[in-house]
Amino acid sequence: MKTELIPPRSGASLKLAKGQTLVVIDPEGEQVSDLVAFNADNTEEYISSGRSIDYASRIFLTTGDILYSNRSNPMLTIVHDEVGRH
Repeated sequence: MKTELIPPRSGASLKLAKGQTLVVIDPEGEQVSDLVAFNADNTEEYISSGRSIDYASRIFLTTGDILYSNRSNPMLTIVHDEVGRH
């Protein structure tokens, strides 16, 4: 597993293959992290919080929920969530 520390008020990009896992850890607590995901083969398809919330039928997503694209395709799955409410 590769570890990358992203300084506050900055960003990073990476490419995940199907089946790979992204772990986001807030080392100092109380931080906000934004996540943007694109389909590597078609960058006009991207993660949609609105669709993800609609399909989950609730506003707070957590472990087991799927994050969908603007084209209603599953992109990511939340496999572990210690916070539980976002």
